Amino acid sequence: MLVICLLNGTFFVLFRSLNGCSEYADSFVSQEIDGQALMLLREEHIVVAMHMKLGPALKIVANVNAMKREALKEHQ
Repeated sequence: MLVICLLNGTFFVLFRSLNGCSEYADSFVSQEIDGQALMLLREEHIVVAMHMKLGPALKIVANVNAMKREALKEHQ
């Protein structure tokens, strides 16, 4: 599960239960990925721009896509 915490106006992305993803949390902060940017992320962004391994990138993208689907359901 992807967990997003708001702290001092900045989104810190924590990957608590995604194996192999916790080491990348600081990258999201340094790349200034906020909630809106998180919803726009694609696999290419994470792998190329953030130099993330493909496995963790796929897990993160899958969780972001699940969040998008949930948000769409809530607005229907």
